[in-house]
Amino acid sequence: MISSYIVVSHGYLINQLDDHNVFLNEILQEEVYMKQPSGFIHPTISFNICHFYKSLYGLKQASWVRFNHLSDYLLFIGFHTSKMDTFLFTLFVGDDIFLLTCVYW
Repeated sequence: MISSYIVVSHGYLINQLDDHNVFLNEILQEEVYMKQPSGFIHPTISFNICHFYKSLYGLKQASWVRFNHLSDYLLFIGFHTSKMDTFLFTLFVGDDIFLLTCVYW
């Protein structure tokens, strides 16, 4: 990745953040349905379908929804995206530069 090269070649300080609940509660941009789990019994309806409004860990859409949400926020607060690495965001504040790379989504 470009971001690794930049960090190593300039000797920048690296910090890491792991967000364990990152996939919860992101609003889905498309309709996702699933069959109700076995063991769920409704007294009057024999077959129901669940309609997801928000993302859950394990959905194939979860990573993309989360990245789009984070990307929109970073751009809103002044970060810029790299033209060579779409997961690299930069922010210049005075003489300081902040590099943020999003990996393992």
